[in-house]
Amino acid sequence: CTAIGKALLAFLPQEKIEEMFANQKKLSTYTPNSISDVNELKKDLKKVRAQGFAIDNEEFGIGIRCLGAPIRDDRGKVIAAISVAGPATRFSEEKAEELKNSIINVCNKISSEFGFRKD
Repeated sequence: CTAIGKALLAFLPQEKIEEMFANQKKLSTYTPNSISDVNELKKDLKKVRAQGFAIDNEEFGIGIRCLGAPIRDDRGKVIAAISVAGPATRFSEEKAEELKNSIINVCNKISSEFGFRKD
């Protein structure tokens, strides 16, 4: 349900994701916005991998929106993530769109300190 959790989960090997959710159809929810269906979560994780960041759109807490992005090591493996959160009233979807490149850039800079080089 969190942006940082999705940023970490999305970059696990697909086999590991399948293994984690093999016996689940429904997920625990925290708000009406939480993803409760495993297949929907897998679609969301695919989107996270494609765009390079995750969004928690009031999924863990009503009134809170978060962005998260992965940090990689010298082999490209995701080893950590960073997220930024704020009240949804001030951290609108438009504001999240404005900030996504900033969080990706910060994570890329930290990743480069760990030896990661984008190809």
